[in-house]
Amino acid sequence: MNSISISPLFCSTVNPKYHMVMGGGVKAILAAMTGGQAGFEAHVCNIMHGTEVGKISGHFGPINSIDFFKDGRGYVSGAEEGTIRVVRFEDAYFEEGNAQFEWVSLMIVVFYYDFSFDLFSYHFLNLI
Repeated sequence: MNSISISPLFCSTVNPKYHMVMGGGVKAILAAMTGGQAGFEAHVCNIMHGTEVGKISGHFGPINSIDFFKDGRGYVSGAEEGTIRVVRFEDAYFEEGNAQFEWVSLMIVVFYYDFSFDLFSYHFLNLI
């Protein structure tokens, strides 16, 4: 794993979500040798139970930066291939007692600049 973020709803008094999102993958140069198992997915896991809640694929290179939105309603990830994915969770995800993992509004933005995704995601999240 290259990057991990804990949900800001972890400490919520109303309907806490004990979740974290993590991403990584093998080096892009080695991906062809993995037989399609390069691990370019974002994994949402329940910290308290130690279980995977869901997995979102779509990046074509290792995820180098991942972070929840400030309101906990989704996350943004940046990967080595130069894409940034913005994911918002369905309203059902926030219903009390609901452990289902559903997401919508996936958006891909491609950047061709040579800069740190960690720095970009920090500034991008402050805009949301």
